[in-house]
Amino acid sequence: MSSVALFGVQWGDEGKAKIIDTIGQNPEYFFGNDYPLVVARYMGGPNAGHTQYVDDKEVIFHGVPSGLTITGAYNVDLPGFIADPKLMVEEIEHLRGLGFPVTPENLGICGNVHMILEHHYWLEEKEIERSGGKIAPTRRAIFPTYVDTASRRGMNFAEFSDKDTFSYLLEEALKRVSWEVGESTRNGDTETRTRKPIDKAEYMEQYDAAREFLAPFIVSEGAVRAAHADDNWIYEAQGGVMLDPVRGRRPDVTSSSALLLPANATRWGVSKALMSRVGADSPPTRMGEELEMKARGKKGTPGAEFGATSGRPRKVSWFDGPVVRYALRVGGVDKLALTKLDVLPKVGDEVFLCDYYLDGEKRLYEPPADQTRWDRLKPHYIKVKGFPGVDISGARDWDDLPQEAKDYKKAVEDVVEFDISLLSVGPRGDQSILL
Repeated sequence: MSSVALFGVQWGDEGKAKIIDTIGQNPEYFFGNDYPLVVARYMGGPNAGHTQYVDDKEVIFHGVPSGLTITGAYNVDLPGFIADPKLMVEEIEHLRGLGFPVTPENLGICGNVHMILEHHYWLEEKEIERSGGKIAPTRRAIFPTYVDTASRRGMNFAEFSDKDTFSYLLEEALKRVSWEVGESTRNGDTETRTRKPIDKAEYMEQYDAAREFLAPFIVSEGAVRAAHADDNWIYEAQGGVMLDPVRGRRPDVTSSSALLLPANATRWGVSKALMSRVGADSPPTRMGEELEMKARGKKGTPGAEFGATSGRPRKVSWFDGPVVRYALRVGGVDKLALTKLDVLPKVGDEVFLCDYYLDGEKRLYEPPADQTRWDRLKPHYIKVKGFPGVDISGARDWDDLPQEAKDYKKAVEDVVEFDISLLSVGPRGDQSILL
């Protein structure tokens, strides 16, 4: 078995699903063979949207792997991923409506995958209320579900799939949650809390259809690995290193790590030529408003910088050298893909890469671990000649690119001290230059 792991080396949204489409079209380049393909989600949940453009259709994946558009590929949600059963049903039916067959023959959900349930959404809303709006999650209940998983009180897909087990485990969960999300009043130093009334039978009934629909998709991780031991595997991460709960820019991080990977996987880091992110903080290399709007594009058009799940506009920044240098190191990256090269012509005669200095004095090789220092970073801009108005979306070979695009690639390599192995020049899988 050969394996490739794909994860972002910025803040997510780097175009990982597009690269999976590219791999499906060029297996020999990535694996050295054309054996059957397995695409596996191993962390994260349906808060992220992974987007492909296939046969002129926009396909957004939330709870299933991005290999369902690849003929003959098997897709599996592994333990570590978390899933909302009702959203999973909606997504499978949506993909079928787009003309992509989704059956137990090409999709499995491991029994150990933990479930996002209704009470996790209640807990999330309570947390947002307590924060006074300081946190801005995608409202997919990711954090409360991972809290339950880490606290050894979550419910997995196998347990959800058995109605009696579901009822038994839900009893204790609802007792706890009804207290945590109940109303509280304060009179001086005294706080009074009342439980949220919950109808357990009604709560369970909302999942009956999803349980029946998803039952054929349940698989054993061990059985899947045995059956596909000789196949090529793609491990599909959600997000990027800077959203890692430990290594990222806290507190605006996610709840799972993209770096919990098999030791033998070839690690592909994916980076945008221009960075973007959705979140509360503002990147130190963020563009001015006018350029940001040009780079972001129009909502609804291929490659536009809006959240695939939330629809929120992303903050667009010049290429951040310290972030990518850091992510390449801590991620143990073997190969680097640079996406969105085709966006550079939108931003004018000059494009920039950035280093930065702490308090304008000390140059930093990588971002600070101390979260209080981020606001003290001052960008140092490295200017590269742009190529405004030049359409490179049809380029398929290195020689098809204008010299300015080649110079930008070289500038990125110099800044991050790492060679680029793939250039993306458009949102489709075939719009890639393999180096």
